[in-house]
Amino acid sequence: MVNKFNNRSDNTMNSALKSEVQGLRGAIGNTAEKQPMPERFEATPLADDPSIMILDTETGKSTIVPIFAYREVRKALNELFG
Repeated sequence: MVNKFNNRSDNTMNSALKSEVQGLRGAIGNTAEKQPMPERFEATPLADDPSIMILDTETGKSTIVPIFAYREVRKALNELFG
């Protein structure tokens, strides 16, 4: 199964490190997505960076958050707009 949180920056790592980093990033991202987020927001992992772009579909505004903050941002959006 492909981890949607992998990105091109992983390609510079040796295979052991790459595997460990991708496993950790996948666990962080998958755990974050268990946190509800209002439907007006869409989250898309970036291809070149371990970050997530969050788009507010009602305003068209977006922001980029590092994956380590993804769960807390989803939680905050749910508290504010849920």
